[in-house]
Amino acid sequence: MNKMTKEITPRESMRNLTLSTLERTLIQNTLGANLASDVSKYGTNGAEKAKNAFNREEIKKAKEEAHQELSEQYKSLDIVGEPTYLSNSDFSYQIIQGLESVMKDSYLEDLVEGVKKFNPELEFDIPDKLKGYTYNLITQKAAEEKDGKLMINPKKLSEDEQIALGTYEILKKAYRLSAAEKVINSNYLGNINAELKEVMEKYNPTKESKYSE
Repeated sequence: MNKMTKEITPRESMRNLTLSTLERTLIQNTLGANLASDVSKYGTNGAEKAKNAFNREEIKKAKEEAHQELSEQYKSLDIVGEPTYLSNSDFSYQIIQGLESVMKDSYLEDLVEGVKKFNPELEFDIPDKLKGYTYNLITQKAAEEKDGKLMINPKKLSEDEQIALGTYEILKKAYRLSAAEKVINSNYLGNINAELKEVMEKYNPTKESKYSE
């Protein structure tokens, strides 16, 4: 008799998606190569390392597959000619857009787990009060229309929700910085650990903490 397969809950499914996305080397390398291309931040050395990263077999294969898929779409619509190959920027846009979408739906505790796996130097244990929050859930609550534009009104958020939103931005920055620094063979988190330490101290203050009473 076959053992019954345990059904994966939507919550478990979201965690698996978050971790598999953040751990995927194609996403890490593409993100890192794109960011390292910024000469103003990483200099000509970073740009050169980025060029080499874009020439990695995994990225070249993914770009070729994307081109082939677009070619088939052209044929299905009877469009004459071949589509141009995706530039590194165009390819990065597709990859990073997908990454952003997943991260905005991800629970903070899953983001922490994924980012720490990517860069073990990250020093952060998420406070219990910040678990269960996602960027999209928070911003949907705070969204309002002003002058025909959708804005985020922080006054609609509790203190925990505001801190959760800020923590999301720090984790996103940590992941992006880690990706760029991996491409240029460095491992530097700057002020990120200090920023995250303030979040932990807010909820679990130590005697030395400025949040202590």
